[in-house]
Amino acid sequence: MLIAKKGNKGGDAITAYRQALQVNPSFAVAAYRAAMLYKTQVPGWKDPNAFNVVVENLNSAFAADPKFAPAYEELYYINLFSKRDFSAAEQLANKYISSSDPSVENDYLKLQTLIVQKKFDEAATIGKSIIQQTNNNAKPRLYRAMAVIYLNLKDSTAACGYINDFFNKATDDDILGSDYIIKAQACGRSNPDLIRENIVKAVMKDSVLSRQRTILQEARDDAKASGQRVFEAELAMLDYQLRKAKNAGTSSSELIGNMALPFYFGGAYERADSIAQEYIKMEPDSVYGYYWSGNAKAAMDTGANQKGTFVPMYQKTLDIAVTDSVRYKPLGIKAAQALAIYFANVKRDYPAANDAVDKGLRIEANNPSLLRIKEILRKAGGGNRPQSPPPPAKDVKTKVEPNKTKTKTGNK
Repeated sequence: MLIAKKGNKGGDAITAYRQALQVNPSFAVAAYRAAMLYKTQVPGWKDPNAFNVVVENLNSAFAADPKFAPAYEELYYINLFSKRDFSAAEQLANKYISSSDPSVENDYLKLQTLIVQKKFDEAATIGKSIIQQTNNNAKPRLYRAMAVIYLNLKDSTAACGYINDFFNKATDDDILGSDYIIKAQACGRSNPDLIRENIVKAVMKDSVLSRQRTILQEARDDAKASGQRVFEAELAMLDYQLRKAKNAGTSSSELIGNMALPFYFGGAYERADSIAQEYIKMEPDSVYGYYWSGNAKAAMDTGANQKGTFVPMYQKTLDIAVTDSVRYKPLGIKAAQALAIYFANVKRDYPAANDAVDKGLRIEANNPSLLRIKEILRKAGGGNRPQSPPPPAKDVKTKVEPNKTKTKTGNK
């Protein structure tokens, strides 16, 4: 029996499929096509329950024809990617293979199972075997899979070659939005323009915002897990821009937490600073834009010829931190140390250095680093110099106060 969504007649196509099954109960294609139609309405793989109607229609296809291989293949993917039931996926893969014509391409399902289980070396061996046995003329999906495998094996050169092979062999119907994300990851590590170009292509494959965001969020999760912080920030930026353009609601806190920080920790200091400056325009009374702009400028302003470009940002950070020494203590102390050392060592402006230390001690009176700097400044005539403070810790977590940073799209 063909299953329709509750409260939904399924449209003309579903009606036609239902009528076809009534005429010929063994016509499995009708139920399969209905399942594929409903699959287009599922926003992503994360919610197994979203596939319930799809699965019911696939089961109707099996009831009509127990050897209908395409239905086994679709159910295999649902169990593999959504339900994460590897045992069931392997059983369905075997049913698909036994119901299909013999082909080396059938091993592709085994390769997919290994990828999801993170057995990338084993998956690569199977993939190479398929390519060899098909004389480098395998189905395009295999080259996509090989790109994913080699991205996870940290071989971006090989991954880039395979994803380029995919695009050379694929038709437009074969290409998914996520394929452009893979190309951006594999081929764009030293080419920001290529990254942005392919991210835009990825989301433009679908005009529905929710599905565009799903593509971006899944890619962001992968980028963060693999330490690709700049790529993570690029994806977050496009997500933000899409919602802003469609008046779908944004928060200024995203600029810091989702963009400035990953840009900074990825070494893209100019971009981190640019995002922090944008945040300052939106939230001029908040400490976080000044602090992360200061960090980014300090990272760029190093060596013997320091220009102190970070000074105004750290001064503002320190002034705000003094007003709330509990919430902003780590930020204020870091700013006070950096300012004191710069004024003492570079500018030889000891009063300004002392002023920064004194403000820092208003935040934490017994801070050992600031007390040590103050003592060195007292003895400055002896040639002593404060040592440079350490950079921000890699695990710094900036909590932007929601009640102070939420804005509506387009509202500065």
